[in-house]
Amino acid sequence: MFSSRFSSTPLGSPLEDIGLKKVLDSYFSRKNMSLSYPLDLTGVPYHFLAIYSVLLSVSPGQTVSYGELARKVETSPRAVGVAMRMNRHLLFIPCHRVVKGDGSLGGFASGIELKRWLLLHELDKI
Repeated sequence: MFSSRFSSTPLGSPLEDIGLKKVLDSYFSRKNMSLSYPLDLTGVPYHFLAIYSVLLSVSPGQTVSYGELARKVETSPRAVGVAMRMNRHLLFIPCHRVVKGDGSLGGFASGIELKRWLLLHELDKI
């Protein structure tokens, strides 16, 4: 297991030195839907980092299937599902953008309604 801790070690490109509250306010007010913030990913398995890195390229409001994400990192859809379930940075590593192959939402550790809400929020439909 690993936990969320924020640090100066980023995954992806960090924003200039601004606070977490400002980043979240910007996301929820729809000013900047692409969240980026330095994360401490100590203890995250290497193969999860590869999955998370590819997931970061999925634009807000867009989705990718477990299978498609698996093909991009040469792993199995099941491994992608495990990586999504273990993700402790729900907004910054946007696991809510991963859906089933048929386009249905699939699962979400924080509840399917939150997954639906986040996707609708990113599409400006709320």
